[in-house]
Amino acid sequence: MLSTQPAVIIFDKIANSRAQAPMLSRLASASRFAPIIQSFLEQLSGRFESGIVRSWEQHDMKALTHTAHWLRGAAGSVGFEAFTSPAGELEDAACHGRAEQIPALIANLSKLVAAAKPATENDTEMNQTSVS
Repeated sequence: MLSTQPAVIIFDKIANSRAQAPMLSRLASASRFAPIIQSFLEQLSGRFESGIVRSWEQHDMKALTHTAHWLRGAAGSVGFEAFTSPAGELEDAACHGRAEQIPALIANLSKLVAAAKPATENDTEMNQTSVS
């Protein structure tokens, strides 16, 4: 039997973690990536809530592993590398049944989800870097 914290504790952690500075994709200054980054950000919150939080509440480790894997790859591909290690840790914990680690990993990822933002015109002008 899985030992888990009630979902309300996870939601409290998520709600309390919203005060992080905005995080932009490292690809934000390249306008050709803007539609891809925007598409990722449009999916991010919903996939996090339905694929990670809800899977954890339902003790569906297969779905949790799958969504953490998606997050690790998709976020890194669009320049949000800050997600790759924590999502990989969540994927590994879910895959290997380390339930005691999962609430903290979800709380950590929720901070990143809250911080991930699309670049504004001002951001791209201030952050001009070359992206090949």
